[in-house]
Amino acid sequence: MNRIVTDKATWSITEVYATDIRQLKDSFNEWNGRPKDMSVGTSFGIPFLQLKNNTRPIAFASLIVNENGAIGYKIDQKSSGNPEIQTEWEKQVAMEFLKKKAAFKDVGSLQSGILCLLNWLDYSCN
Repeated sequence: MNRIVTDKATWSITEVYATDIRQLKDSFNEWNGRPKDMSVGTSFGIPFLQLKNNTRPIAFASLIVNENGAIGYKIDQKSSGNPEIQTEWEKQVAMEFLKKKAAFKDVGSLQSGILCLLNWLDYSCN
């Protein structure tokens, strides 16, 4: 999607693929002070976009069922430390969310998708 080069690092904003999920799960657990091999709950959501610093994930955005019972998104991240990168990241997430949200006809289908992803993670990553 986007590649941003600064004097110290190469940042990239990319879609999340199945091959990225395990690394995002490990990052999620690390950022939350949990063991890498620990199962994640429904708050993990379905990741759809990630921000990387070189090859390391710094942030990812996930589709979730929000506190109002609607389809929403949340961002899990380690600080980028760069306001310009952060602004571009948040803009890209908001735009991509509108596209990804359309893939789910209702909240029930998203909840089902999240549970399927969690089952797959528990089976394949532990």
